[in-house]
Amino acid sequence: MTKKRVVLSAAAVLMTLALVAGGTLAWFSDSERVNADFTAGVLDVNLTTNGEETRTNLSFENLRPMELADFEKDITQTVVPENANKEGFGKDEPIYFRRVDVHNDGTLPMQVCFTMQDRGPQGDEVVNVVEKDGRVSQEGVVECSKENYFLVEKLRVFVFENKGTEEAPKWVRRTDINLNTETEPSEGKHVYQPFSLSNPLPAGASAQFVVAAYLPEDADNRYQAKHYHASLVVKAGQSDEDAVMGEDQPPVVYSFNGKIQNAAGEPLQGYKVSIRNLDTDTAYSTEKTDEEGAFQVDLPAGKYRFYVYGQNDYKPVSETFRIDGDTTFDFILSPK
Repeated sequence: MTKKRVVLSAAAVLMTLALVAGGTLAWFSDSERVNADFTAGVLDVNLTTNGEETRTNLSFENLRPMELADFEKDITQTVVPENANKEGFGKDEPIYFRRVDVHNDGTLPMQVCFTMQDRGPQGDEVVNVVEKDGRVSQEGVVECSKENYFLVEKLRVFVFENKGTEEAPKWVRRTDINLNTETEPSEGKHVYQPFSLSNPLPAGASAQFVVAAYLPEDADNRYQAKHYHASLVVKAGQSDEDAVMGEDQPPVVYSFNGKIQNAAGEPLQGYKVSIRNLDTDTAYSTEKTDEEGAFQVDLPAGKYRFYVYGQNDYKPVSETFRIDGDTTFDFILSPK
């Protein structure tokens, strides 16, 4: 045993000397090679409209002032929605609702956002409606121009989400969205983002929406026959936080999931939450809490104040959060 140790030690010394002297020392070796191919993912959003295989224009026709509750009831719960009330309109049936399907034809999950861009007057013909002594009459046609292009001042452009299935849809309006930037949004948002960081549209998936044109009940005779020309813009972005698409990329948002309950842990239904971004002074609001006392809202990063309105026998409560990721929080309301 001792001799073997000596021999091994001597070999180690010789090796060291050879390296110091600048000699070369070869080792047995082997290698294998595999080819490597690099392919970038595809971000590809596609649209179909009005239930057709090909894209068509979204024409909203024969709009009339309505109360909002009546407008929401007028959408048919059909695959391609239409106006439920068509009586008395003759051949000029109203068209307030248009279906828009978003398809992820790429290989990457993606964020999606909707915006509306005003195209301005297009030089087309507008019926010349004249009001004299409280009576309205049609006197030929005039060109759609800057002088009579003011329907944009009154029109709301809403979005309905499909809460059912594609075969049996249930169209529900997003009460916080109005895509027309020239009129006040219901709750502060002109951009609609159905798919975000925390909830991207998977590759190969589709989603169904309805874009709707609403003329509020306070629209008077001066808006008769007037036009609004716009483009519905649907943008797609990568579903990771560091994705860069340029200045017009969809906003990066995070999901805030909250529950409102009393001290006994019982859920409180029908409560709304007022939210303000303290960095930008932007206001948000939620849908009413469901039977589980739950609500969900997507928010950009920032510092926020959440205010839960008190009602019935409960006091209001407020909390402040820094949102920089998906957040879950339970709001506890105390009795008055």
